[in-house]
Amino acid sequence: MSDQEITYLRDNVDCRTLLEREGFTLYPGESSNHVWKYVRKSGADGHQIIIVNNHGRGWFAPLENQVKGDVFGLVQYLYRGENFGRARVRLRKLAGIAPALPATVRPSAPAQNGLNLVDRWKSRQMPDPQSAAWRYLTKERRLPVATVRRAVDAAVLAEGPYGTMWAAHCDVERTMTGWEMRGPNMKSAFCKGGEKALFRFAWADSGYTRLAITEAAIDSMSLATLEGKRSDTLYVSTGGGMGPLTARVICQLGETLRDVVAATDANAAGDRYAAMIGDMLNVPVRRLRPLRHADWNDQLKSR
Repeated sequence: MSDQEITYLRDNVDCRTLLEREGFTLYPGESSNHVWKYVRKSGADGHQIIIVNNHGRGWFAPLENQVKGDVFGLVQYLYRGENFGRARVRLRKLAGIAPALPATVRPSAPAQNGLNLVDRWKSRQMPDPQSAAWRYLTKERRLPVATVRRAVDAAVLAEGPYGTMWAAHCDVERTMTGWEMRGPNMKSAFCKGGEKALFRFAWADSGYTRLAITEAAIDSMSLATLEGKRSDTLYVSTGGGMGPLTARVICQLGETLRDVVAATDANAAGDRYAAMIGDMLNVPVRRLRPLRHADWNDQLKSR
């Protein structure tokens, strides 16, 4: 097999076309113009999810650790044990065939609900020392007053109904896309009509060189507290999951903040999540795990 043919097939066979031929279904509602989610529920290996990126030339499997590659790797992933030569034979017949994508895939940021979201956010009060959400954060979650005050001053927290905390998510342009919700009687949830991007917390207003990625806003603020007011770090939360908008914002931040830590939960799911983050970025991503606790807020509360 010549190097010229290998290069030709890598450049002219789209991973999305291959997945379509292998029985995978595109999920347009969970895809964007830059990232495409494909699912196969009935294959020999059971439920499989493949995320395609890099204009159809790259991919990774978010449910598995460090499973990613180019279109040759995708063939060998789908046909376990198949050699490189056989993969070439399969790919030849797909060269130059475009994927059958829908006419439009969901935009990377929501527009329809944007104004409504902003109005809903502005209708809520900021947490204050007499409010239920403030008490929830400082008493039940044991976040220091200085941490909560910093988040309030940055306008990233609001007081939801029944003492719930709302934690704002913003896209690349810092447009609000929704908010995480958590409270004494509410498990982790996200607002109706919104889309997860990233919650952001920092002790400084600018000049960051380090990015710390967690799974929840409370964990971001907890880690920021535990690390002692580092002014070089931007702490962010994905709100759980990895939708296309979240992925796009992380990739954009990763272009300028080259010191990245995946500070996800200390369990198998958190390890897979950290590996997924590493697969997305073109910089080394270090793993930062809570010590002896499941998440950063548990570690903070144990001090």
